[in-house]
Amino acid sequence: MHYLIGQRILRKRKELGYTGSQLATILGVSQQQISRYERGKNKVDLLHLFRISIALKTPMHWFLEDITEQLAQFLDDEPKYQPIANKRYNKMQLQAEATLYSK
Repeated sequence: MHYLIGQRILRKRKELGYTGSQLATILGVSQQQISRYERGKNKVDLLHLFRISIALKTPMHWFLEDITEQLAQFLDDEPKYQPIANKRYNKMQLQAEATLYSK
């Protein structure tokens, strides 16, 4: 997901003719940080995404379009976890399960 947002940042930056250094200067971050965002190496928090959207004169939701659909598909594919209903554990059972899952 971070890679996809980063690719959107890169695409819009290039459309507007900005270099990574120019965008970094506008945002008050390093050029390396912009590069990390664009490559998906660093997560873009909402505040930075908001500032990027202003700098690139682009609605914030544009950076998230299609990504939400892909995320929804990913979540649909995730196994559904059901809580264990009415199962009582004694101390030994809890320790045994904790040991099992800690490996």
